[in-house]
Amino acid sequence: MMKKLTPVLIGLLAAGLLASPAAGQSLSDRIAAVRARHAREQAEKARLDQKTKILQALLYEKLTVQFDGTPARDVFDYLRTILDINVIVRYSDDPVGHGIDPQSPITLDVAEMPAVDVLELVLEQCAAAGDCTWQVRGSFLEVGTKERLSVAGAREMRVYPIGDLLHEAPRFVDAPPIGFSDQRWYPWGPYGGYGSYGGYGGSIHGGGRIYPSTGSYRRPGGYTQGPVTEDPNTPEKKAQRGQEIIELIVASIEPMAWADNGGNWATIRYRDEALVISAPDYIHRQINGYGPVPPPAEQPAKPIPSRPAKRDDGDGGKSARPAGAAGDEDGS
Repeated sequence: MMKKLTPVLIGLLAAGLLASPAAGQSLSDRIAAVRARHAREQAEKARLDQKTKILQALLYEKLTVQFDGTPARDVFDYLRTILDINVIVRYSDDPVGHGIDPQSPITLDVAEMPAVDVLELVLEQCAAAGDCTWQVRGSFLEVGTKERLSVAGAREMRVYPIGDLLHEAPRFVDAPPIGFSDQRWYPWGPYGGYGSYGGYGGSIHGGGRIYPSTGSYRRPGGYTQGPVTEDPNTPEKKAQRGQEIIELIVASIEPMAWADNGGNWATIRYRDEALVISAPDYIHRQINGYGPVPPPAEQPAKPIPSRPAKRDDGDGGKSARPAGAAGDEDGS
């Protein structure tokens, strides 16, 4: 019988395979689809690798710099070179505008400071046109005013699950008392009512007993522990707590950016125990950070770039701004 059925089964399996969606494609089509999927995966991996490289440079590179009235454009060019990452600075003379004045004078003298701290100290001195910040966007570090970094093309939509923040433990009516005044830990004694201060019902705490048959707690007088007052984890109540979290975020993180506060740079909504947020990266960074960043692999020391050329204001170089790095001994 099995020998007779085997050809039939093989025929059915073959028919099923031929009827599958992949069977409708030619071999070249399937190879092209696999190659396209592989290319997408590689592109995503490369993007993530670039982001990690940028964060590693910001967090682990230690810089020694001396800027004295150095134009902002020269400072950012120097940082781009020393960090060896893609840095795009949004200047006020760009077609879009709303950026950093490239001639803003930067004065800073620090030694062995993390690059991210150096960058933020520099940005503090570029705030003439508005608050400035940085963000990781795609495969580059973007620097500019918050207004410029919040354009529509720079906003990302991300979903943040917050179910663990919404859960609330139930509250019971007339729960048994718990204290530590008795040497046996429980105020009603070690065996539920046979207290150490006078037998059943005779302890100074009023007694009480756990009844094995029901598992309920009964105090003298005959009443038992009541049920949960009400379910604190209904969808409606979780949504209410989700809204409270939203109010906290929009009040404490870039308040003027949110649509809820009249801004137009970011939106936030609650949906199914999650927050759906559309905002530029520098806002997402304040909400959830970037996660752990591994230290970079050991690499040969990079050559230190030459400092920006001095600016001569016609006073014989007295107002020139020395701008050096580690190894620039005279700072001139």
